[in-house]
Amino acid sequence: MRKSRSSYIIKAFLMVISYTDRHLMKHIYLQKGDHMYKKILLAVDGSENSLRATEEAAKLAKIESDSIVDILYVNVPPKTAREILLEPSKEEQDKARQARISPVEKILNDAGVKNKVSIVTGEASPTIIQHAKTTEAEIIVIGSRGLNAVQKFVLGGVSNEVVQKATVPVLLVK
Repeated sequence: MRKSRSSYIIKAFLMVISYTDRHLMKHIYLQKGDHMYKKILLAVDGSENSLRATEEAAKLAKIESDSIVDILYVNVPPKTAREILLEPSKEEQDKARQARISPVEKILNDAGVKNKVSIVTGEASPTIIQHAKTTEAEIIVIGSRGLNAVQKFVLGGVSNEVVQKATVPVLLVK
């Protein structure tokens, strides 16, 4: 079921209200006969902004008792010969990945939020967008590195590309 742009605007407006009064928001939203986000895709990389995004995803998930947060960690393949030569062993990669995902799982588990972990290999932005489509996520929550205009132009930015190309709402957390 494709939602109109106005329904996304209404949801965004109600999300702002949620930070001041989550119960009021749920009451208003449920009166409309719709539901808040039940399938939340949380893209993480282990950064501080990722942890802040996790806290916001937990807030969203707690609005609906049957919400689930899909923690997505993208393994970006090496691009250069140097990266290939210096690539750590599989065991070291698994250990580093788990060190990045564990704090996210802890935040969600401590908040009493149902979650699962998905680990996918690919380029970050397209992989996040494709995973959202494949899993029928209703919203993507992602942290931002806070790049300035010049850095965004030169480096791009995963969160910026996700915001531009995603077909579902994106909550960008700084």
